[in-house]
Amino acid sequence: MPRLPMSIQPEHPQVVLWKWDEGAAWPLAKLEAHFPEREWTEMSDGRLREHQAVACALTELMGSEVWRVTRQDGKPQLHDASGTCCPLSISHHSSMHHTTAAVAVWEAGERHQGIDLVDTADLRISRIAGRFMSPIEQMQWSKDKPWVWAAKEAMFKGYGPNLDFRRELSVDSMEWEAECGRMVGSVRGGVWQGECTQVPQSSLGVVWSCPSSQNLR
Repeated sequence: MPRLPMSIQPEHPQVVLWKWDEGAAWPLAKLEAHFPEREWTEMSDGRLREHQAVACALTELMGSEVWRVTRQDGKPQLHDASGTCCPLSISHHSSMHHTTAAVAVWEAGERHQGIDLVDTADLRISRIAGRFMSPIEQMQWSKDKPWVWAAKEAMFKGYGPNLDFRRELSVDSMEWEAECGRMVGSVRGGVWQGECTQVPQSSLGVVWSCPSSQNLR
C-alpha cells in the first residue's frame, strides 16, 4: 500500500505520507480539477509525480475525492466538500526512483503551520549547516542537523517568506522517545512547537508544527 506508516499518528494536525505509485497515477484532467490554480502545460514529470502523490495522500486523509487546493498569500488551502477552507501544508521528497509526499491539515482558523520531509541520511545537509544553523545550534545539534533543517523548513512554511534561517529561527530543545520526538524553538522570538518521527524502515524523517496541547493516539 503506498501510504507510509508513521510511528505516531497525530490527531491535530492530521498527517498522511504517501509514496507515488505509477500504477495509481492520476490522469492530468483529474489533477487539474483538484489543483485549479496550477499551470500544467510545462510541468516536469517530477512535479507531476509530486502532485499525484499529494492527490492520493489528500484523498486518503479526507476519505473522499471531493476536495480542491487553492493558494492564499502564497500558502496552500484545502477546500472540502462543504466549502470549508482549512490550512494545508505539503512537502515532497524525490530520489531517482521514488517520490514521497507528506500532507498535514489543521483545523479551520489555525495559522502559521507547516510540515517538512527530510532524508536524514543526506550528507549535503551537514555541508550547508552554516547557512541555516547558528554556531550555537551547530554545537548543540551536531548529530541532528537534518532534524533542525526540517524544523526550520516547517517554521518557514508557516511564517515565511522573508525569514533568516540562522538569525530568526531557532531549535532550542529536542526530546526523543523511541522513534518519536518533541521540539521547541522560536520564530522571531515567539515560541514554536513541533513534533517529529522517523518513517519506519526508511531514512525519511518528518517534522510538523503542532499546538501545545496535542494528544497522540
